[in-house]
Amino acid sequence: MASKQRSAATEGDVKAFSQHMDNYSPWELRRLSEHFRPDMVYVIENNIPMVLQELIHGRVITAQQAQDYSGWEKNHDSTSTAEKLVGDIFAVSYAVRLGLWECLFALQRRWAHPNLHGMLDEIIQNGHNLLLEILLNESGHALDPELKACQVEHKAKLCDLTGMMKENKMPGDLKKDRFSPSLTATWSSRSSQTVTSRSRHTRSTKP
Repeated sequence: MASKQRSAATEGDVKAFSQHMDNYSPWELRRLSEHFRPDMVYVIENNIPMVLQELIHGRVITAQQAQDYSGWEKNHDSTSTAEKLVGDIFAVSYAVRLGLWECLFALQRRWAHPNLHGMLDEIIQNGHNLLLEILLNESGHALDPELKACQVEHKAKLCDLTGMMKENKMPGDLKKDRFSPSLTATWSSRSSQTVTSRSRHTRSTKP
């Protein structure tokens, strides 16, 4: 997919995003990362050299590791390389996983990949709701009052940080018209499935 040169994200932008993501616990970030794993792989496989370069710059991987991934791509293909890279990073630690998100955020200012913009926009604007949907889909019942209170508090923190990021954002960034039809359809399907799951549960629990 063709890329379009954009202004690089400022240190303030990256710092605000890092603070935003740091509000997620290691468990929450792992669940969100797993949720977006297919999207990450699809984005990364489109320009592995650029991603590797950014990961080196962000000190997420070493130059030697980047060479190893480049060698893997030559002997296999871009999809398996992206899957390996994401899988390896997810398996290391919370800090490394967070580093991958920060590098992807830094790239979105100079890489006009619609799926990249869409993925970042959703985790910034709707991350807490995604966590709630994941929990509801897994448990099949409403959250207890204590966990619900934690979700409300977490949502308030994220809203504050989202406001900070909007102030630093360049005009025209993260617009919905950059979303690819396939990605928008995927997210619409996920939301519909969640609503359907909730509706079924409500009917099944009525006396």
